[in-house]
Amino acid sequence: MKKRVLACFLTLLLALPVLATASGSVLMVALPQDAVMVEHVEFDDGDFIQTYQLSGGARVQLLRYATLDMELGDLIASEWVGCTDLRDLNVSEIGGHAAQGVRLCHQEEGQEGVDVTLVLVRTQDAELVFEAVFPQSIDKTQIDAQVQAMLDSMDVMTVEQPDETAEVG
Repeated sequence: MKKRVLACFLTLLLALPVLATASGSVLMVALPQDAVMVEHVEFDDGDFIQTYQLSGGARVQLLRYATLDMELGDLIASEWVGCTDLRDLNVSEIGGHAAQGVRLCHQEEGQEGVDVTLVLVRTQDAELVFEAVFPQSIDKTQIDAQVQAMLDSMDVMTVEQPDETAEVG
């Protein structure tokens, strides 16, 4: 129980940069303890990208798209051309919102192959994407365990920006 509370607390701490400026739905994920945020980019339309580096060369990206027209196939076609071993994940709902996910393998010429997990969550105001990329040199059992722990921890939180015109007092 203490581990779950600690994981939720760490997830909230990692999400604070998003929560400080984002408004709308955000995907909450308990990342491994060694996760380090290496990128946080926000766009005027409400989109954002957060990238976390994990041990062993793995990385996780959390993305938010304010446009509601994305398909999982679009993500695969734009980022993972030539992927192999495409498998559906048993994911249909996260935090009460429709979701879908896939696992795939990808290898570019002259580079190590990677194991990729993609999850797309549709909310009323955004499409939220989770992307975990693990080098295939990491033990498959370890990859599966880390990915499953992150999937099990996923939830959607709606963040409301305070009304700056409201009077306090």
